[in-house]
Amino acid sequence: MCSYTILTTNRLLTFTGWRKIETYNNGEITAWSKDDVPPAHRIESDAVASSVAGFDVGKLSRWPAVSWLLGLVLLLPGRRSLTQAR
Repeated sequence: MCSYTILTTNRLLTFTGWRKIETYNNGEITAWSKDDVPPAHRIESDAVASSVAGFDVGKLSRWPAVSWLLGLVLLLPGRRSLTQAR
């Protein structure tokens, strides 16, 4: 993220009533607060993600890009076939 975007975001947050309360990791992460926003609360749930869910999100989300590149490599003619065609 460029510094212009960060400055614009900071100004927008300040303009809309948010105030910077803490900064972490040498300014890379900033915590903001607003008086009329209630604090987050814990939601009790017995739901547990399956072991397949982590695999789905982590690995299968990259499959379209990998398959596209693989198809591109396999479908494009090699250098030999281009020189033989001339």
